[in-house]
Amino acid sequence: MATKPHSPRDKVRIGGGYSTGADLWSVKGIDPEAREMAESQARRSGISLGEWLNRAILDEIEPEASPDFGHVGEPADQAMAALDRGHELQIAYAQSVGEANLHANMAVAESARLSGIWTRVSALLGGRDILRRDVDGPLDAHELLQAGLPARALTHLVDHVRLLRSPDQFEKAVGMSQRTLQRRREELHRPLNPEQGGRTWKFAEVLAKATAVFGSQLEAEQWLQHPAMGLNQRKPLDLLSTAAGIEAVEEHLGRLEYGVYA
Repeated sequence: MATKPHSPRDKVRIGGGYSTGADLWSVKGIDPEAREMAESQARRSGISLGEWLNRAILDEIEPEASPDFGHVGEPADQAMAALDRGHELQIAYAQSVGEANLHANMAVAESARLSGIWTRVSALLGGRDILRRDVDGPLDAHELLQAGLPARALTHLVDHVRLLRSPDQFEKAVGMSQRTLQRRREELHRPLNPEQGGRTWKFAEVLAKATAVFGSQLEAEQWLQHPAMGLNQRKPLDLLSTAAGIEAVEEHLGRLEYGVYA
């Protein structure tokens, strides 16, 4: 039984002869990711890889090309132009995949960074032993604070952060007096009210973010107590009494993290 000859759509000219689509991948410079993209498109179209690649290439030249490759001197030029265009398409696919991977990697890195922040905040407040739950994001924090942050979380924070041992700095950080702190130590069974819990949590969060930026809790504590150029020479600790001040401090930390020191 005679073998059915290939049509022009089933082959393109490479060098001195014709090759089916499967041979195209022997051409130097084709990115493996481009091949994967082409294979995926072929599967979606329900055709073979060679058929899909031939169509993608030949469709690019058909508006200007003779449909039957019938004129002397034109087929080789057209096929080579098509091959070049096919290579350009493959590069475009590879670049698209590369950009997608870059964005995906950035998202993974940001997710890991935020996960580290929440883990550090939880540890500053005593972890699961005191909080009685895992806190992996803002919604978990909201539910915890709404139910009432345990008073032991506050005392644990004070016992593990040196700057909070100063009555003046403690009041700036969490908005409570030493008398209130002493009362909370004597009534550990009673949770903090939403305002007290919110201030305590937010200070721990700012400290955790500063620790991530500066590399250690000690350096983060020192930064909180000294004038910052990016905050118009205000001390970050002095700004934690209002939502706007906290936002300014967190924005400044974000700039420091990405190397904007002004």
